[in-house]
Amino acid sequence: MRRAVVTGMGAVTPLGTGVAALFAGLREGRSGLGRLEGIPIARGKALAGQVRDAAFTAPGRLTRMVVCAMDEALAQSGIDRREPAGLFVATVAADSRDLEDLYEQFREAIPSDEVLAAMRRYPNGFLADFIAAHYGLYGPRDVNTNACASGNVALARALTAIRLGQVERAIVCGCEQMKPTMYWGAERAGLVGHDLRPFHRDREGTVFGEGVGVLVLEEMDSALARGAAPLAELAGWGVACDEDPHVIVPQLDGRANARALSYALRDAGISADEVDYFNAHGTGTVNIDRIEVLAAKQLFGERASKVPISATKSLTGHMSGASPIVEAMACIMAIRDGFVHPTAKLDMVDPDLDLDFVPIRGRAHETRCALSNSMGGGGTNASVVLRRFERGRDPRPDPLSAEVVITGTSVLMPDGAGVETLVKRLSSDGGRTIDWLDIDEVLKPPSTLRYMNRCGQLVAAASAIAARRADLQAAGYDQDRVAVIMGTMFGGTTTWSDLLCRVFAQDPRHITPSMALEHGHHLGVTLAARAVGARGPNVTLTGGVVAGAQAVGFACDLLRLEVCDAVVVGGADILDEPLLRAAEIVRRAGGAAPPVLVEAAACVVLERRDRAHARGARVEACIAGHGSFAAPVGVLEADRQATSLTTALEQAARGLRGRLGVIGTGASDSLRALERRGASDVLSDRAVAFLELGAYLGETMASGAPLGVALAAQYVGRDAGFWKEGTVRTDGIVVTSMAVGGNAAAIGVVQP
Repeated sequence: MRRAVVTGMGAVTPLGTGVAALFAGLREGRSGLGRLEGIPIARGKALAGQVRDAAFTAPGRLTRMVVCAMDEALAQSGIDRREPAGLFVATVAADSRDLEDLYEQFREAIPSDEVLAAMRRYPNGFLADFIAAHYGLYGPRDVNTNACASGNVALARALTAIRLGQVERAIVCGCEQMKPTMYWGAERAGLVGHDLRPFHRDREGTVFGEGVGVLVLEEMDSALARGAAPLAELAGWGVACDEDPHVIVPQLDGRANARALSYALRDAGISADEVDYFNAHGTGTVNIDRIEVLAAKQLFGERASKVPISATKSLTGHMSGASPIVEAMACIMAIRDGFVHPTAKLDMVDPDLDLDFVPIRGRAHETRCALSNSMGGGGTNASVVLRRFERGRDPRPDPLSAEVVITGTSVLMPDGAGVETLVKRLSSDGGRTIDWLDIDEVLKPPSTLRYMNRCGQLVAAASAIAARRADLQAAGYDQDRVAVIMGTMFGGTTTWSDLLCRVFAQDPRHITPSMALEHGHHLGVTLAARAVGARGPNVTLTGGVVAGAQAVGFACDLLRLEVCDAVVVGGADILDEPLLRAAEIVRRAGGAAPPVLVEAAACVVLERRDRAHARGARVEACIAGHGSFAAPVGVLEADRQATSLTTALEQAARGLRGRLGVIGTGASDSLRALERRGASDVLSDRAVAFLELGAYLGETMASGAPLGVALAAQYVGRDAGFWKEGTVRTDGIVVTSMAVGGNAAAIGVVQP
């Protein structure tokens, strides 16, 4: 099996700018926490781990921090930026603070240059596009938002891509900046304390921080061939979902977290006895610290008290998406220097938590293998294994090329549910204006979901319908091996931002826990996992309109690697008042009228063909291939955008034969033209029928590609009259997805 090594690191943290400053602070046990600045203080909770370097000023503050950390990591690694590299970004809120700080202007729909620039930076996907454009990076590019576990999920994405030969090198960036709505929402929900003291007898909450961590990963042979000096090996990953996951309360018995840890060790091919150091999630909240100790005891058994455990957050604060990457660096420091950093302020350990937390002072400790843990709201547990690099081959075989089949589909649109509803929309005249979807007509029950964020409701409903169609409950699969992977552009966070900004402007003390907790990009996979009983990986990709297609691709990868037996995968986005207001601002600014925005959700159930046949499942279609590629482009650089799509198309269409159909999901004239151009370039030797899905539906955001895949599953190999060329029977269908930032993805679908 292909191995991945770390060849570069970069950091901007409350301990200082650069990895040297980070490591010095960790070794000294010097806290980076200080008095909170720039945000009103709630109930005396005045500590924060803020980056105070004057070079990082608003607006665009987070991007400046990212550039600084990226410069350092790329310089250390010495990789050739002209060679393709995957870019995997982890963040909860990205650069959304800039628009929230301009909320009053945004609410009045004032089309100033400042507001327009902040609107462009608001989606999480913008940050990855910015990084790629700034450094001229070519290759797969995505963003994941899985609360505080996002960084380890990004490392898992990168390791998977390297193992499958999709990339030779990958850049992983975890980043976060503090913002008033995040701090106040968490404080009103009871998560924020006066100090951050993990595993302390008197701990009472976490303290937020901000920062950036960047790791450069390379396939081992490629790195050694160019003379790189590996810092460590990223050897394994594990992601698991809580049983019946809650939006914020983790599984209290520690079993789900222990599963993620054990999966990571199994993936690395090592036993728990070989772990020398454990870097804890260590948030300082009462429940999470207790859960981690329970998980460690379940994993290590009698040896649990002999494994040093330290909490990096005690020194940096809780940096959300950035923390797992910085904590991986703490593991590399332990491996490289033989030194484990302390857990700060731990002068009185909770007597119920009787492990070795390296209190107050760090110490020398030989470390060959380190385990780093993270837990995210919504039930995500993600862990990674890092170990000292040693030359040699991984004796395990490379992943086999398993056939992936579709056994269930679902479509939710304002007109109703089902693929037939979508087909009816395609045959109607001028059907781009779509009314609001009545979610109450779809759920029937559980009625409790009706009080959650609307996007989360859509994902839960679409997942449940697809799982029922696949008869997944009767499959007999171990629920630990059923995953939920979703793509979304906004995930309902526009509703969340608007609500919290409005209440914050009036009086932040009026923010309620439900306002803060029942939202978030990741809420959909939480509710979906609950609806279908999944306990395997639960991952949310948020890299823009292509996120739905990328989710399908990642699901195929998990099945190929035999991480799962079944995956419920799809995409969803909603239409809300803030998005309509943003469209109005663009119109007032004199720009081109944006496409009609549409809310929709679509899911498919994917299984390995052998498993589906063994259980007698009805196979609707097969996934023939998938591809994802991105070029560093500006909005008008059509040639580079076309390069992205042609590369993704070549990967997805490899092996397809006969007459093909192409379902393009682009909503704008320019993207549709590029999709036609890409299909012509790649598939010119084959008869092609074309469907411009976006021309009929409008901008469906991340749900577009899953809608196309569901449609393709039902109609590949059948006569269909919705093609531009008339009634056509196709032997294979390729679904394409493109974004103006240069990102593209494609999925190939064939008959069973």
